Amino acid sequence: MSICISIIIPFYNGEAYYKQLLQSLKKAIVHTASKSIDFEIITIIDSVNTVEQDIRTVLEDAFAKVSHVRLILHKNEVNLGVAGSRNVGLSLAHGTHFHIIDQDDEVSEQLYSFVRDALDKKDFILVNGLVYYTNTKFNPHRLFYLTPKLNAEHILTNEFIRSPGQIIFSRRILGQTRFPEPKLNKGTDDRFFWIKLFLNNSEIKTQYINQPLYIAHIHDENYSSDSLNLRKSSLENWDILRRECDLSKYEKLIERNILSLRYSAGEQMALKPKLRGLINRSKYYLEPNKIIR
Repeated sequence: MSICISIIIPFYNGEAYYKQLLQSLKKAIVHTASKSIDFEIITIIDSVNTVEQDIRTVLEDAFAKVSHVRLILHKNEVNLGVAGSRNVGLSLAHGTHFHIIDQDDEVSEQLYSFVRDALDKKDFILVNGLVYYTNTKFNPHRLFYLTPKLNAEHILTNEFIRSPGQIIFSRRILGQTRFPEPKLNKGTDDRFFWIKLFLNNSEIKTQYINQPLYIAHIHDENYSSDSLNLRKSSLENWDILRRECDLSKYEKLIERNILSLRYSAGEQMALKPKLRGLINRSKYYLEPNKIIR
């Protein structure tokens, strides 16, 4: 099977991080020289003040001597946000597989060569990774210490995938699925994209790879650093998802998650749903990987 991985990078004022990401991608791509994989790197510039030619120069210089990589650079006419930029990247991609990476993260040199064999057989590959904190006291840690369950129920009820860069997925399961684009709060569109993939496909062949092949950097500029924003973003995305998908099979699970989010977001609630929200929020923190971390 001929494999081409479309690497999609939304770029928003990311000059401080972009070169480092490209260098890690270059090492990983060069490392696959004998693995029969083609690549395309699609950078979507979403910051209107960024000079497109400056980013093009950085991109072309990074891959000047790498033959099996197609480079695509697109600048949005208006700011679309990270979800909108990811959707633009998907529309421009030619690959058999997709890898969507945040501009401030990195990949291991071994990533693509390590997952090569799985790409022929699996639709959804999740890799372990390491998290580094820039502005806090937390020490670096692995993303998973116990094997996560990759099924619709688990994806619906647990926010365990730290970054979309942990996932490489096939065009076969993409179809018309796109990232939801909430208007008020950003930061959880990737979680709800995975939910939509699992809801829109009756069977997804999954694989988890325990090696830490992805590096996530957490700093004050991340949406995920604002917990209240994340909870409000999740509530907004549930509203979007309810309009787009049939969720009747999982309604009780979703209701618990929504009550937990409403409680933790400090919304006004009657006593009974507030107590249920408190209980469900407590259960959220009992997920084993969260406890170990």
